[in-house]
Amino acid sequence: MKKYAEALDLQEKVVQLQTTLLGEQHMDTIAVVNLEGTYYQLGRYADALSSEQKVMELRKKLLGAEHPDTIAAIAEVGYIHYKMQSYMEALALQEEVTDLLTILLGTAHPDTITAMANLAETYHMRERYSVAIDLQETVVERQTRLLGAEHLDTLESLSNLSVIYYSAEMYLEALNLEEKMVAKCTELLGPEHETTILVQSNLAHTLEQLGRHSDACNLFNQVATKQMHTLGPDHPDTKKTLSKVTKLQNIRTTAADEESAPVPALQDPTKPGSIFRHLMQFMGFD
Repeated sequence: MKKYAEALDLQEKVVQLQTTLLGEQHMDTIAVVNLEGTYYQLGRYADALSSEQKVMELRKKLLGAEHPDTIAAIAEVGYIHYKMQSYMEALALQEEVTDLLTILLGTAHPDTITAMANLAETYHMRERYSVAIDLQETVVERQTRLLGAEHLDTLESLSNLSVIYYSAEMYLEALNLEEKMVAKCTELLGPEHETTILVQSNLAHTLEQLGRHSDACNLFNQVATKQMHTLGPDHPDTKKTLSKVTKLQNIRTTAADEESAPVPALQDPTKPGSIFRHLMQFMGFD
């Protein structure tokens, strides 16, 4: 953290000097005025937003709205709004970026696809699941065509789509994708790769939501074993998964106890204490 504070101090001095020598609207000044990254690392999100907005407005004025550097600045402001959970503001900017890139680069360009994926995630966070799903399904389709079904970017997009399905309580759709993802990631990346472990964990959560507690418990157990090996027993992710295993084991034990418990015999309606006998008495049959 200290190095970022020192970097910020130097950057601010450079900005002040450039502004004095060249003026605020000189391109070299704009190039150094962007302190957003350093502010962000220091957790000064409001300052990061203000800095990037200033760059965005200057680039719009000097370069035009359709210049690649301007579009990059608009996208960056949208990202900061997203990280600050200002989703409405983020959506407006991300839609602008997606529209501009679609016009300038076409629908199949990687930058356009990335912008669409960012937009889908923001709609997801806004709980507008149908819009998010439509966008993310389009992202997957285009990446599959452009990069292939086994490319890491395509697999990541499939994983993001399964997460949106899960949030929308479309568990069968999520399950279908996650099972394919686990097989693909295990084959391409190996069983202990962090991405493979992540999609296995997602699959376990979906199985749990579908009431398949035994399958979910077994899979969480596999995930925990891999996390113990790759992250260590004290890592928060490992502890969280072990907690899930314990919870599901308790559910299975309770269910097994209920199944093995003797079924109580029906009471003889003529014996004292029987609800049937009291009912019969009330109706005048005794």
